[in-house]
Amino acid sequence: MSEKKMNHLEVVRQAEVKDEKNIKVVIVSEILNFNGWVVIPDGLQTITPDGRVPLLWQHGTATPNIPIGWVDNYEKGEVKVADMAVPVLRARLHFWTPEETEGLPADLSGFPQMIWEMWKSGIPLGVSIGFTPVGEPEYGKPTYSLWETSGKVPVFSRWMLHEVSVVSVGADPLALAAFRQNYQPKVQMHTQGAVPYEDTPLMDRDEGWDADAAVQRLRKWASSDGSGDPEKIDWAKYRRGFGWYDSDNPEIFGSYKLPHHDIVEGRLKVNFRGVAAAIAALHGGRGGVDIPKADIPEVESHLDKHRRQFEEEDLTKGKETGILEYSPSRDGLLRRLSRAFRKP
Repeated sequence: MSEKKMNHLEVVRQAEVKDEKNIKVVIVSEILNFNGWVVIPDGLQTITPDGRVPLLWQHGTATPNIPIGWVDNYEKGEVKVADMAVPVLRARLHFWTPEETEGLPADLSGFPQMIWEMWKSGIPLGVSIGFTPVGEPEYGKPTYSLWETSGKVPVFSRWMLHEVSVVSVGADPLALAAFRQNYQPKVQMHTQGAVPYEDTPLMDRDEGWDADAAVQRLRKWASSDGSGDPEKIDWAKYRRGFGWYDSDNPEIFGSYKLPHHDIVEGRLKVNFRGVAAAIAALHGGRGGVDIPKADIPEVESHLDKHRRQFEEEDLTKGKETGILEYSPSRDGLLRRLSRAFRKP
């Protein structure tokens, strides 16, 4: 049979499930995976007309290294989790029956059955794909993620599927055991304490910082009528200007701390000196800030990512940045911050 590359989603086989060893599961989703990249489900390509590929155990790295079945009947869909409708690709996994492994040595013929029994028993197994990218990956921000991300990640928009494996731990969060029966777990998204980092536009590094004035502009920007009235505030929008908020009292102005953004011509922008002031306060400077110790590392990470935004901008312009070689050491940090507040 000659090799033929094709998008298998166009030739989905509507085969009926004929016995209990045929199961339909998510094999890949468009969510950012634990490897730090994204595989687009719609980019599947196969080299056989029916798209059938081997079903393996642990990608063939375990002993015995034999197939335990086959995979086909791909179809697109979605999984709803954490307020996201994530595109997924499901496929039928067929575990070989004893009749299909007849002729193999006894210690091998029972292996597919053993894995099947493990699956049925509820042992938390997942599914993982073995594939080769078709062309170079693109780089971009993930559309779907269960955790805070910054920067760009590889995105494989076209890929050739070679095999699917039953694994103890897979890279795709939505192909884990908890999702086998479309179970919707309560994924703990970031909703408390530290405000998630956002790659917002930069103000000029030399712009001054007036926290009180900036907060007033944030209130007006986040309110539906531009008044800054707490009854008109979109609180989720408002919190984007801060480093931390009290999630138990999200509709009180006093719940929001460590401002470092301002509004410029109707746009939310990050202020260099505001970031420096927030970092200083976080480490005890300027009277400090009263937030839970457990939240400090994530707030610190948020602010440091903004600092790095300015550092990268300065480097492209051949300038020295005001805060270099970030260190959690309070004394060293405050010395660098004192330089940051001086006009160049």
